Amino acid sequence: MHRLAASLIVLLALAGCGGAPRPPEDPAVAECRRETRDAPEVRAVFRRQRPEDDGSWLQNELRVAQAPLIRSCLARRGVTEYGVQPPAR
Repeated sequence: MHRLAASLIVLLALAGCGGAPRPPEDPAVAECRRETRDAPEVRAVFRRQRPEDDGSWLQNELRVAQAPLIRSCLARRGVTEYGVQPPAR
């Protein structure tokens, strides 16, 4: 009985640790994301944050503020979609 319980605990622990590794971020997206860190829209999110706000509020607001900035940065670089280069002419 103890061996069964121990095996079950090990299996549950392994199941929680798994998952496919995340693919590496496209270099253009990573560079554009870095560029947005000092944007006024992003700094405004941090100014609006209150001590009682949880981390999920901040992450969501940062995503909303950064998304259009990242898209415009990628468009300036000629990337039409995240990770998709336009066809060569």
